[in-house]
Amino acid sequence: MKTKHLTSPSPAISGGRVLVVDDHAPARDSMIETLRHAGYQADACRAAPEALDRLAAESYDVVITDLRMPGMSGLDFIRALRQRPHGAQILMVTAHATVASAVEAMRYGAFDYIEKPFDADRLERLVARALAHGHALDQRSPVRSAGGQPTAMIGSSRVMESLRARIAQVAPTRETVLITGESGTGKELVARWLHSASERRESPLVSLNCPALSSHLMESELFGHERGAFTGAESA
Repeated sequence: MKTKHLTSPSPAISGGRVLVVDDHAPARDSMIETLRHAGYQADACRAAPEALDRLAAESYDVVITDLRMPGMSGLDFIRALRQRPHGAQILMVTAHATVASAVEAMRYGAFDYIEKPFDADRLERLVARALAHGHALDQRSPVRSAGGQPTAMIGSSRVMESLRARIAQVAPTRETVLITGESGTGKELVARWLHSASERRESPLVSLNCPALSSHLMESELFGHERGAFTGAESA
């Protein structure tokens, strides 16, 4: 199979608002303390319904949610968030990690997934990455026209003109396309442009955050798995 190679023609961020959702007070307080010490404006909720109400009234850049919570679980919370505009990147933190729950969290839009007890430095790095990712999407997501299609990508440099020409050349074909570039350079924007110009434009475009998955999880998500292949794999 031939693969076309496109390179997206580079951006970092500090600060930001973070909402922590966890029914376990010590873990919740520890995350809040870590995030505030790192310079983030961090707030907390004890349960998912409370967090949904907070997100309906306020805007956050990153949401960190526990997996197992009474009433509404972290996965149910993520599913509910998917039904409403919120603009936040989601991190799931849990002491009960399984391959199945990780895959499910990613499927419904989680940016990354870490286990308790968390490492403070890693939590800070993940929040920084999530914040930068969300900022890049805000800056580079395509503006939609009245017909629902992306308007022209901004930029008139030789590199941008070449990129647009290659998209126009490749989009009508059935070639596999590899898009490369540094974080925040607009790779997903290029993918959406390819999709909107292809014969599959009427079908959904499914975005998967591969760097957030281990090779095992990515293989399972993209190609499936046999029943019983790992803990929680109750169906193929």
